[in-house]
Order: sequence, then C-alpha cells, then structure tokens
Amino acid sequence: MYNRNVTLKDISRETGFSVNTVSHALRGMADISPETRGKICAAADEMGYIVNAMASSLRSGRTGLVAVIVSDISNPLFGILVKDIETELLKENYCAMILNTDENEEKEKKALYHAISKKVDGIILCPTQRSDENIRLLRGSGIPFVLQGRRMSGMETDYVVWDDVGGAYLATKYLISQGRRDILYLTAPLYISSARERQEGYEKALSEAGIAPRPDAVFVMDDFDNDASMERILRRLDGFSAVFAFNDVLALKFLDTTRRLPAGRGITVVGFDNIQSRLSIPYPLSSVHTPKKPMAEQVCRFLMGRIRRAVPAAAVQTCVIPTQLCLRAEGEEDRYLSEDDLISR
Repeated sequence: MYNRNVTLKDISRETGFSVNTVSHALRGMADISPETRGKICAAADEMGYIVNAMASSLRSGRTGLVAVIVSDISNPLFGILVKDIETELLKENYCAMILNTDENEEKEKKALYHAISKKVDGIILCPTQRSDENIRLLRGSGIPFVLQGRRMSGMETDYVVWDDVGGAYLATKYLISQGRRDILYLTAPLYISSARERQEGYEKALSEAGIAPRPDAVFVMDDFDNDASMERILRRLDGFSAVFAFNDVLALKFLDTTRRLPAGRGITVVGFDNIQSRLSIPYPLSSVHTPKKPMAEQVCRFLMGRIRRAVPAAAVQTCVIPTQLCLRAEGEEDRYLSEDDLISR
C-alpha cells in the first residue's frame, strides 16, 4: 500500500544511505550504482513511497512530463505512434501527456497553452500548418520541441519525417508497373508538408513514365469523414484505373464506399502509413510502409538532447526515415519492396 507520508529521510534511515544518495537513486541518476539503486528502490516500494512530483519539480526544475500533440488520435497511425513514443519516454523516466488538435489551428494553440501552463519539459508536435503562428508561439515559450511527421518550410526547427516523396514515388511507380496509367491521387490539404511531398513523388513517377497527369487527377480532401466528398470522388472516377491515397484511413474509406458500386470495381488502391503492419483489418490494403518505432526513437532522441542541453542551441536536428512499399493480397504473405526491387521486376 502506498503511503504519501513516507519521505526521503524515512528511506534514508531505513537503508542507511544519505538523503542525497536516496534522492539520486530514486531519480535514476547515473552516479548511483545499480546495486545501491536496487536496495533503495526496493525499500521505497516496501515502505509505500510516492514521489512528490511538485517538490521534485521545484528542486530539479523539471516536471518529468512531455506533451505529445497529434492531429487526430482516432487515426490508428497516431495511436500506434503515440504508444511507441510513450514507451521511449518511459525509458527516460518521462511520462507523456497526450493532446489532440483535430487539424484545427485554434485547438492546436489551446493545446500548446495547456502544455506550457503545465510546465512540460518538452513537446512533440505534429503541426497543423495552416500558418506558422503556433510554431512561433512555441519558440517563444523556450520549451524544447520537435516536429513529428511534418516540417515547416522557411523555418529552421528540429523535425523527424518519413520519406514522403520517396514513398509516394514507390507507390505510383508500382501502379504504373501494373499497367495503371490513369491514377487518381486523393490527398489532404496541400498546406500540409507531407501532402505536398507525396504529390511531388506521385508526379515524379508519372513524369519518368512519360505520363501527363490529368487535370482532374488530384483531389483534395478537406474532411476524410465527409460522405459528400466521397460522393464527389465517385462522380469523377470514370477513366481512372487506380487510386493512390494520402493515408490508409482515406484509402480504407474509399474502399468501403466503393466496394459494392460498379464505379469502384477493378480500381487498384494503394494507401500510405501501413497501419495494417500493427493492426488486423479485413481489407488487404497495399500501402507505403512508414516505420513507427524508428520514428518514435528518433523524435525522443532529439527531444532528450534538447532537454539535457546536449545539442548546441543553434544546431538544427533533422531526420528523414526511409519508406518501403508493402504489397498485400488476400491469402498471401506481405511483401516489402524498395525502389531497387521495382526496377528489377
């Protein structure tokens, strides 16, 4: 049973170690041997010691909290990613505070204010990108932060992204290799950096194949759950033999809408994110694979470097994580392809 009245002095008397040693051991500091740390932690558990987070924060200047702010926690990609980020933060004795923006700039601003008011030690943010106002707010707060999944053009900030251009290029190149030349790109709003970069990869593959993109080949979705938008897509499907979707949520929404309709039959669909690598979904959707664990590891590594001031203030930390194409079909094992694999096919 936990006892909020147990203090560091109590543990010191029980174990025979100094209060300073007990404090360092319970905070996992490197100057305490594993053997000593084990004895102190065992005694603390037995006595029901609970860390006084407020007092600890006042002493160390740190709260042990990191805000993880994502655009849509209902998207399985972010659920998977947040879990991996939380795992990495726990290794560093940090807890995650999860906040959601719904791709809304005002909600993002409120989430940032909330995180700042809680005096979090750092922030991991997937930005909405309608403007750079909230990033400037974050910079002004002085709190270390890293952008995840998207990067701001014209602003030097730490970020970790997947190779959106390369992934979209792979997906489109594969569709072309399957004889699909009229490919519809369903995308998020193009103020989002990953949407622009995926369009860049899509157009690069078309250009290399000598295919002039149709004027109606890029369809921007402002709301992925909007049935009216899906109806508009169905009305323009004539002549398209394939669909490349900005993410798996959009691809699965399209499949669910069209699977029983003549307009959707025979159309090959490829998504982006490969959420089925971690989730069981009845649709065998081929998708660009974005490694989630490496993303979580790199984002946390960059942030911890900032929190510990191990990185020069003027340095900018950036990382682009390579992607692959996961081909998925009913009754077959998943196949992961790189650009070299497509060239050799």
